[in-house]
Amino acid sequence: MGKTDFYLYSEPGKQDVLMATLNMTSFHGWHANLVFAFKAAHEVQKGFDQGNVNKMIYRDSLITYKKITGNFFVKNKSEIIIRPIGIIHTPFADVNNNVPIQGRILPDTEGYIELYTEYIEGCRDVDGYSHIILIYHLNRCTDERLTVIPYMDSEERGIFSTRSPHRPNHLGMTIVELAGIENNILKIKGVDMLDGTPLIDIKPYNPDIDCVSGNEKIRSGWMEQYTSGGKKPVIIKTGSRTEWLHEKK
Repeated sequence: MGKTDFYLYSEPGKQDVLMATLNMTSFHGWHANLVFAFKAAHEVQKGFDQGNVNKMIYRDSLITYKKITGNFFVKNKSEIIIRPIGIIHTPFADVNNNVPIQGRILPDTEGYIELYTEYIEGCRDVDGYSHIILIYHLNRCTDERLTVIPYMDSEERGIFSTRSPHRPNHLGMTIVELAGIENNILKIKGVDMLDGTPLIDIKPYNPDIDCVSGNEKIRSGWMEQYTSGGKKPVIIKTGSRTEWLHEKK
């Protein structure tokens, strides 16, 4: 992750001089080990030992000193570390490849999941389901928008009323058909993500749990005019980066 500058704070709101350049090493859950560089490490440790400094702040992270091990640990209150469990492979190498905006639009489009081998045991009994829910990281997205003109629509909408990938945290969700499992390979249908998408989680699809009962009153917001067939969607597949970015209708 490269070198990162850390500043020491002797009291709230008061910043001391730059004391060290640190190299981030490996992440472990909520914490990260920090390895000090050059002579600055000695100066920082001396500050802790003498009681002149009792904490460091980096962005929103509180860094405390472990005297037993001599290591510093980060507890970040504003960030969550998530590790992918595999990679999703699809026919869509890029956003220019007529990627469906929803997998259910082209349910026969095939792909497969390459599950990391350490997670194979977690797929026990998954073959008993016809469909699974994939949670994944939209890793090609860099924008975080709060309003967009949805692919199907021609009016600006709040991001949380849409399925746009250009959203905070860049998380995607798709229900796919499970066509088969062989070792760490899960064959799937109805894909709408790009090739190489990092997979975050797999959940079994159960219509008794995941579908809203027909006895309940269901509203589909602005989407209803399109899903009911009353109005033709503007776009159902992205054929260019401009379309993908909601910049062309």
